[in-house]
Amino acid sequence: MSRRLLALAALVSLAACSVDPVTGRSTLLLMSEGQEIALGEQTDEASLAQFGAYDDPGLEAWVNEIGQGMAQRAERPHLPWTFRVLDDSIVNAFAAGGGFVYLTRGILAWANSEAEIVGILGHEIGHVTARHIPERYTSTTLAQVGLAAGMIISPELRAVGGELQQGLGLLLLKFSRDNESESDRLGVRYAVEAGYDARALADFFSTLDRLAGPAAQRLPEWASTHPAPAGRAAQVTEIAEPLVAGRELTVGRSAHLRRIDGMVFGPNPREGVMEGATFVHPDLLFQIDFPADWAVQNSKTVVIGAPEDGSAVVALLASRREAETLRAHVGAVLEGRGATNARGERTTVNGYPAFWVAYNIEDGATTLGVRETFVEYGDLVYDLVGYTLDADYARFAPAFEAYQDSFRSLSQSRADRYQPDRIRITRVARSATFESLVQDTPAADVDQLALLNGVARTSTLESGALIKTVDAGYPRR
Repeated sequence: MSRRLLALAALVSLAACSVDPVTGRSTLLLMSEGQEIALGEQTDEASLAQFGAYDDPGLEAWVNEIGQGMAQRAERPHLPWTFRVLDDSIVNAFAAGGGFVYLTRGILAWANSEAEIVGILGHEIGHVTARHIPERYTSTTLAQVGLAAGMIISPELRAVGGELQQGLGLLLLKFSRDNESESDRLGVRYAVEAGYDARALADFFSTLDRLAGPAAQRLPEWASTHPAPAGRAAQVTEIAEPLVAGRELTVGRSAHLRRIDGMVFGPNPREGVMEGATFVHPDLLFQIDFPADWAVQNSKTVVIGAPEDGSAVVALLASRREAETLRAHVGAVLEGRGATNARGERTTVNGYPAFWVAYNIEDGATTLGVRETFVEYGDLVYDLVGYTLDADYARFAPAFEAYQDSFRSLSQSRADRYQPDRIRITRVARSATFESLVQDTPAADVDQLALLNGVARTSTLESGALIKTVDAGYPRR
């Protein structure tokens, strides 16, 4: 027997196969509860680093209060349950192992009632209570080990290894989507037990279905990794009807709308925005020119640009200088990267102290050529890096240098002009169609606002109803 097959046999013998008390299914798990919690803690740290927490203590306190109450009534109350609102405009919610659950401000903005949010939280709690995270880890591990063993012992499998790997990915995706349906069933039960009308979750799925239509600019994250929203709306309604019959349950539309009044809507230009080829950061008061026609991606920790073919990369990072001098800071960074053939010198970039360096990085048979400039500005050191294959370095070096030399300050008066769009809640003064009520709103078109409110543009709203509108920030996007 090959070592790979022996390893597979050992994994199976060590795993615990048992009937899950939540789902009633027989499950094989290669991850202990302690390991699941440790994985969740790592995910929590990474999620906060990538997205950051949304700065609304009252909103997060409400989400945490509701989530904790549901979790304590669910099947794994002893876990270190943690509920967070992340500062991201994508419509998304997810759970990590061990009881870490996340909602984005984007999903809160598009929801239209407390009951919808409670249903979403219940769904994510269901992933945890049903042990979907360790279950998927086990499936992935066993499938990868088994496939590797087969490719070692079978020339025929080696010949089609790529196709098998691709097919394996589709099988695992289908498995994950079965988990999603199971979590919908659990989420409905948890929501009803918390005193909320779980049928509202179907309303949210209907909103997702409309967002995923031809007019949408991009598919919401929650829809791209889950079963079709339209089918889920019908399924949730079917599951919920017998559970809600004869009960007085909360929907909480007005309470939810008041809670999100003033919430940032869409991307926040205060955290960086592209104007043509120039990246402007109003909060940190700098701007920099990326190479023309390169795609740029901004996150909380790094800004990355690349041409369409991906043959080179420029990036911007920032950190505090821990070393005594800028030269020492640069030396520590290069040592950590395993740089070779380094050369460089002190300089200035638009009046700010800087140090540029060029070097190579060896990665197996691949050699990268790197040009990097470190600029001291404010209380941070900005790390402006460009790299490509060493064979292409001469072709991209001028672009790297121009990018790095373009770093410059942004005036406070100009920075103050960049403000995000925000959700505003208004009370309808007269009975009228939604379209006529919002036709003068400047920041969003009628179709988007109808989607945002979960209504049709021709729907009639009664006097006194609350609706979401959007206050335009600057610059308009």
